[in-house]
Amino acid sequence: MRGKEITDLFISEENKLWISTDDFQTGLIVVDFKDGSFEHMVAKNGIPGYISRNRIHQIYQDQFNTIWMPIGRGGVTRSEYLRK
Repeated sequence: MRGKEITDLFISEENKLWISTDDFQTGLIVVDFKDGSFEHMVAKNGIPGYISRNRIHQIYQDQFNTIWMPIGRGGVTRSEYLRK
């Protein structure tokens, strides 16, 4: 992620590290501490469970384990990716 601005680091209830960026191409990186794997998530509009924009400002998790992310211009995206 050289040269990319990290906007938030968040450890979810599932013990996964979410790394958000302020970059149009990077999106999110999700690291699983249990097995050391990671997933690079980029915007896929209209596909449930994926983010709707790549510029993520912050990351929150609600009591239902849904991940919420403010995306700029007053928008918000959510991901139920980790609810399995």
